[in-house]
Order: sequence, then structure tokens, then C-alpha cells
Amino acid sequence: EYYILNCTPVDSQNSLRSQCINVITNATNKIKSCPPKSEINNRFHKAKKFLNQHKNDIIVTRTDKTNQTIVLERIDYKNKIESLISDTETYTPLQNDPTELYQNQINREIIALHKKKYISADVKTSLTNYSCHSPRLYGLIKNHKPGNPARPICSFINSPHYKVSKYLADILKCLPPSKYTLKDSFDFKYKID
Repeated sequence: EYYILNCTPVDSQNSLRSQCINVITNATNKIKSCPPKSEINNRFHKAKKFLNQHKNDIIVTRTDKTNQTIVLERIDYKNKIESLISDTETYTPLQNDPTELYQNQINREIIALHKKKYISADVKTSLTNYSCHSPRLYGLIKNHKPGNPARPICSFINSPHYKVSKYLADILKCLPPSKYTLKDSFDFKYKID
């Protein structure tokens, strides 16, 4: 009201007042039409309880391209992943888990780089691994495709190569981009036009 009385011309004060009242009334009505917070909390707790009761039977995961969350039976998800890894043209079964072997090889190389003074003691300590895991395979459901197949994702977090890969990526990102490097197909089209 202070602004309306002191900073606007007299002939437009009533118009501005009515516009402000309209905005405030609309905002108040919008708040009243929203479900109360307690109702949202009740629904949240019911959903959480249901998921906890059925955590062995269902899985909640993200979809591939549509960035949605999907709930499906654990057995269906497991079957989709097993159908991926049973493809012997793409994947080869291993007799033994090579994770510890790779971890030891990488640690030996890190120690050798430190002895040659290529890396500091702090870098050597940060790159050395003693409790690695094999990369984890999981799937994102392609709900935009018929049959909703899974897209395989291999997470290398805490794998033997993870720390070294991050270290090298940090070094390489400081390099200027090559004129032969393309970000994506749109970048290619832009450069040839």
C-alpha cells in the first residue's frame, strides 16, 4: 500500500490495487486447493510401508530415456538382466574373479610411478586400493520399447580401475580440445555446415 500511495500516479492507483488483490486472492485459493501436508505425509508413509513390506518381491528403479521411476517385480527384473548376460556373443563367462589380480597390478604400477617420481606420495596413497569390488551390472528399463527390455549399465565405482580413471580424467580435461573431437552428432552437423 505504501508503494501504491507514494510511488504510482493517482489515476493508476486503483488499477494497481485491484491487480494486487487479484494476485493475492489467486495465491490464497491455490494454497487452499492443495492437499494438506498431513495427507501427503500419510500417502508417503503408506507407500514407504508397502515398499518395505514387499522389498523382496519388487524393485524400484529408473527408466532408460524417459527419466521416470518404475516399479516391477524382482523376478521380472532378474529375468531381464539374466537374458542380457546369457548372450554368449556379447559376454564371456569367467572361471575366476580377476578383481584382486587387477587391483594388485594397478597397485604395483602406482608404486612404480611413485618410485620414478612421476607422482607424489599423496597421489600414490589416494590411488592405491586394498578393498576393490568387481564392477556391478544393473539395468535401466527401456519403457519406450516394446517388451520393456533392460539397458545394461556397468558401474565401475570401487572397482580396481576407478581411482586411476578419475585421476586421469581430471588431468585430461585440462587439455585443450582437439579439432578432431566431436561432442555429439549435433556438433558434427554444426562443424560441417
